[in-house]
Amino acid sequence: MLNWALYESCFSTLHMRQIWSEEAMLSAWLKVEQTLACCQADQGLIPPAVAEQLAEISACQLNEQTLQDKMQLVGRPIVGLVEQLRHLLGPDHAPMCTIWPPHRTSWIPPPCCRYSGALLKSSCSLKPY
Repeated sequence: MLNWALYESCFSTLHMRQIWSEEAMLSAWLKVEQTLACCQADQGLIPPAVAEQLAEISACQLNEQTLQDKMQLVGRPIVGLVEQLRHLLGPDHAPMCTIWPPHRTSWIPPPCCRYSGALLKSSCSLKPY
């Protein structure tokens, strides 16, 4: 009902509807992922090129229908976001590892994929950064 033109200005202002819009929410989620990747790159946990490429992605590049479909499937909206970001970054910058749970919101490869001074059993061929 709140989307009806009849009620449009009865319960909120245009400014408040913009703040709480899907576009604003997706942009905020994307900004969190971009900031996380930037901090991880600063700490040497991921290559700087990953953070730079992620920073160039905008919310308009996301497929909202795919996000909605994934939300209906798994019950978490961020899963679809991270999957789309991995796809946009490509396999060189967003390697897929066999991990559980299958939805990470971190751009750090899981421990099974990182080299920490000892040879670790891995399903990936990632090298230290």
